[in-house]
Amino acid sequence: MSALEFEIEERESAVDVGALLADAAPVRRCACGSVRLGDEIVHGDGACRPMVRLRQVVERAAFPAPEVTSRDSWDGVTGCPAVVLARAESARRASWGVRVQRSKGCAPHASHGAPGALKWRYAVRFARPGRGAYAVHDGTGWKSVMLWGRDRTMFALASVTDLGEYLSAGGEMSDAWYQGIRARLAEAEQRKREAAKVRPKTRREGMS
Repeated sequence: MSALEFEIEERESAVDVGALLADAAPVRRCACGSVRLGDEIVHGDGACRPMVRLRQVVERAAFPAPEVTSRDSWDGVTGCPAVVLARAESARRASWGVRVQRSKGCAPHASHGAPGALKWRYAVRFARPGRGAYAVHDGTGWKSVMLWGRDRTMFALASVTDLGEYLSAGGEMSDAWYQGIRARLAEAEQRKREAAKVRPKTRREGMS
C-alpha cells in the first residue's frame, strides 16, 4: 500500500469509509465539505472550489501495513477509550445502529505523507435507514467526523459536537444547519487571517 493510496472495497457499503479512516487513510478537506481519501475525491454539498493538490514529498513510497486492521476480530470494548464507548452508547439509545472498530498503524503525515507514529485508532460507525455517520478517535481526541444521507453526500466539516446534534435528531438536519457549520468555519478562518496580519514578525521572518 502506498503513502496516498487506499483500496476501497466495492462489496461493502459507504459506511466502511469510517473503517478506512480508522486504518489511517489521509483526509484532505475543503470549505464546501469535500473530502479526499487518498487520491479519491468525494464531493460535499453545494458548489465545490477546486481542491488544492498537496505536493507529495514522498511519492508512492512503500507504506507499512497496519499491525491491526478494522477487520480483525475484537470485542469492541477492550482498550477502547471511555469517550468512544460513551458516544456509541448514546447513539444506541437514540436508535442508531452502532459499530465500534479499531486499528493500529502509522498514519501518513498531513503535509508530506511519510509514515507517522504507530497509533491505535478507533472508529465509531452509525447507521439508520437513509442516514449514516462516523467519527474517528486516536486515543487523545476526535480527529475526524463524516456525515451523509440518501439526499446528502458526504459532509466532512462537522465537529464532534455537531455529530451529537446530528445523532440526537436522527440525522434529519436542515440545509441551514449545514450552512451554519460552513459559516462558523469561514468566520474562524477569517479571524485567523486577520490575527496573522497583526502578529509581529519574528526576526527570521523580517530578514530579507
